[in-house]
Amino acid sequence: MKELPTIQTRKSFNFRSLGVLGLIALLLTVSYLGSIGNKPVSATIPMEQVSLTATQTAQEREGVHPSAMPSEAPAVITAVTPFDKYREDLEAARKAAGTQLDEVILNTAANAETVQEALRQKTALAKAMEVEASMEALIKARGYSDVLCTYREGSVNVVIKGASLTQQQASQILDIAMAESGAPASNIRIIPAE
Repeated sequence: MKELPTIQTRKSFNFRSLGVLGLIALLLTVSYLGSIGNKPVSATIPMEQVSLTATQTAQEREGVHPSAMPSEAPAVITAVTPFDKYREDLEAARKAAGTQLDEVILNTAANAETVQEALRQKTALAKAMEVEASMEALIKARGYSDVLCTYREGSVNVVIKGASLTQQQASQILDIAMAESGAPASNIRIIPAE
């Protein structure tokens, strides 16, 4: 009996694809870690301990009286809230992931399947950013001073600046998150944090 010829395909290992997958895993890990517990992971310094202005100059710390020195304006230190820090970290991770995805998409040596997967992931990343920005804007429009939202397909975390929320406030936030993300109420976590 005659044997049929076999076709062997060679799958090339693309290190850029591995890098993209690693960055996406990092992004998902940062998002997950930020959502566990009662406070975001980046919330390390209570706001009460952050000084908004530094009135003590270097000369005062060294024991020189301020009247003996020419006057200088106090140094102003901008307080970075835990919300701002987490937002910066998330944006940096997303920017890096987007850059890696762009490299894969534009790589002429990448196979069609890899490019399609990179396009799918980039679309999902853009959708997540759009949903988060929309939820944050709508919740801030309700009068909350700071809000941080993370969205993964089917899961939403909303961190609100404040000690606690009333049932009515939580219900309003839940309605916004459900409408914007399409996630069911059981997959939406609302976390008050200071």
